[in-house]
Amino acid sequence: VLTNDDFFYVVMDRYHGDLQQFITDHKNTQKPIPKELLISIARQLADALAYVHTPCKVNERGDVLPSIVHRDLKPDNVLMNKDGDRVVIADFGLCKDAQHDERTFAGSSSYMALKIFIHQKTSPASDIWALGVIIYELATLRLPSFSQHWEPEKAKEFFVDGWRPDLSAIEDAFVKMVLEKIFVLDPAKRPTAGDIAILFQTLNTSASEPGAQNSLLDEGHRPYGALDDTNLKVNSSWTPLMRAAAAGDIKAVKRHLSKKGKKDNRKDMALMIAARAGHEDVVELLDPTDKYGVTALMKAVDRNDMEMVELLIPFQKTKIAPGKVKINGRYMCKGTALMRAAAHGYARIVELLVEHEGGVRRVGWPALMLAAQCYLPNHPFADPFVDHPKCVELLMEREGSISKWTELMYATYRGDVDTVRSSLHMKGSRDVGGWTALMYAAAQGHEEIIELLREEGGMMNNDRQTALMWAARNGHPGCVRLLLEKEGGMLDKYGGTALMWAVFQNKPRCAKLLAEREKDIKGARGETALDIPKGLGCTEIVSVPMVSDLFYWH
Repeated sequence: VLTNDDFFYVVMDRYHGDLQQFITDHKNTQKPIPKELLISIARQLADALAYVHTPCKVNERGDVLPSIVHRDLKPDNVLMNKDGDRVVIADFGLCKDAQHDERTFAGSSSYMALKIFIHQKTSPASDIWALGVIIYELATLRLPSFSQHWEPEKAKEFFVDGWRPDLSAIEDAFVKMVLEKIFVLDPAKRPTAGDIAILFQTLNTSASEPGAQNSLLDEGHRPYGALDDTNLKVNSSWTPLMRAAAAGDIKAVKRHLSKKGKKDNRKDMALMIAARAGHEDVVELLDPTDKYGVTALMKAVDRNDMEMVELLIPFQKTKIAPGKVKINGRYMCKGTALMRAAAHGYARIVELLVEHEGGVRRVGWPALMLAAQCYLPNHPFADPFVDHPKCVELLMEREGSISKWTELMYATYRGDVDTVRSSLHMKGSRDVGGWTALMYAAAQGHEEIIELLREEGGMMNNDRQTALMWAARNGHPGCVRLLLEKEGGMLDKYGGTALMWAVFQNKPRCAKLLAEREKDIKGARGETALDIPKGLGCTEIVSVPMVSDLFYWH
């Protein structure tokens, strides 16, 4: 860049034309593009994408640059010299930082991946899809049949599970193999630009068979160009462990594991650097799955660490932790990361995970039910990002069916009285946990809806819990009054009463209403509700008829 007074002069390479004109010229003359030239062009494009996608590149001042998504890769934006043996990607006007995945619709529809049409989201995998379309076009001189502008609903109907691209027009076995890897619906399963670059770089007479190349690609998503000595020094605040994590150097990572808690000047730890670089083995080494099966992804969910969750999803989605965990008063066994997020009420993380883990029935409750039953309407959650109702909304489409939630249950949970009135023909239905709409009304404190659902009174869920017990547990005295006559005195599977639940949860107003009816009922161990404060360590109990007067918590 040259400057002269108020003028700037940028010296750039000059190119003869663009790839679109090159393809058009071959189409007009009906001459196929030679395989050697096709491979050369594809390799250079993959090399260029691998560079812009990597998070460890550096500018001329030595500043670390983020991973960049082009978002409009197409032949028009690829410049080439006269002989066609050198190409470069141009027109980065629509590019963005790959770590900030805002909803957006940008680019040329013929080269857009499915996720953009449906979710308006882009990622490095979106550029890979566009690269695949270009390779297809170089091989056939026309676009694939599925490359067009799709309305979201039409895209969902066409690109269903099990979809495979029509590659019958591709004659070369190697090119077909590469495109089969690229044109998959799950962005996380597409090869990286670095993977594709390595394939083209290693294409030679000894490894030119499709099977050999296929094994190269399947050996494990090796990130492109593991950082060289120069790149390892680009961030002076990186510790030796961070440099090893970025480079995928397992031996070096093991040597420096004791430093894994340190942060660089961007507040990133080695774990985040390894995840960004795509080193799954380093991620597992830095934050190993514990003896209960809890993965780094699940731990990130528990911390509500959205950025870390997004980085770890490709490596650890759909994994199940067989151990037991208690979140917001509910026990969970054999849970996924999505189930944990739902129980916590972390709506932003649920939105990230639902497309990967939603709708699959595990042992125990679906995420939808965990979100619904861990929500306490009167609880002052400290975290402003806790939003159980939003989690339920996000999960309803994927998990409503496997949870056996009726429209009546969903309306009851939301407190939508009008929809409840129009759905009363669904009374008596139970979800997979045995819950009725009345139980959800009681748990949420919807008194008007309880009046409409009185006929469900006396029903018990799979744990033999009643609507009254949940009203008492969550502190809804108005609901307790409405349910007491029909459900007072009933016992859950552990011999517990609604009064015991109210005492244990320190809900004195509910306890006072229940005392006369249930204060003398003994549980499975022979204890009454009056014995619970003693077991919880209360040092002074004044014995008076009303249980509410017994609460003297220290």
